[in-house]
Amino acid sequence: MKYLLVSLAFLAATSSGAQETVYVAPAPQPGDPAYISYRLDQLAEVLRRNEIASARLEVFKNQAAINQKLLDRIDLEELESLVSLATVLEAAGTEDQRQALSQVISSRLEAMLPASLRTYPPGTSLVVAAPGFPWAAEQVAGVLGGKPVAIEESMNAGGGPEKLAREMVGALFKKVRGKTCS
Repeated sequence: MKYLLVSLAFLAATSSGAQETVYVAPAPQPGDPAYISYRLDQLAEVLRRNEIASARLEVFKNQAAINQKLLDRIDLEELESLVSLATVLEAAGTEDQRQALSQVISSRLEAMLPASLRTYPPGTSLVVAAPGFPWAAEQVAGVLGGKPVAIEESMNAGGGPEKLAREMVGALFKKVRGKTCS
């Protein structure tokens, strides 16, 4: 494991000129359950320093703290790529380069986040797939007018009206399974 070592000299605070060493917890490594959260925190910090709005990333991190399954959906390679891009952003020379990188980072961050945290153009209809039936959402989205988007994610953690609707669809499916239309 790698350890982060922070050494602070408190020369002005002490009369003897002694040096104090502070040890920080080990940095999580790939494969560690805390690694994705750690990298998301790093990404959020770089975005904050560069004044890129990351409110959706903060909301995602808060929800992920409650529901570990959200973190499991993150593509680690995409996350690593975003952290690298954000680091390049800090070294960008011109304002045009910074703006172009900011737009790329924002769009890739948007695509990485769960559908419930993405932003969609006005007039978009989200069609939520029932568990095990992603093809159904795609078919429903295909016949809707406007800008339909089929998603396979829960919009409100499976509670409330969505849970009731899913239960009703499941019950209906059980009733018609194996029966034919006449």
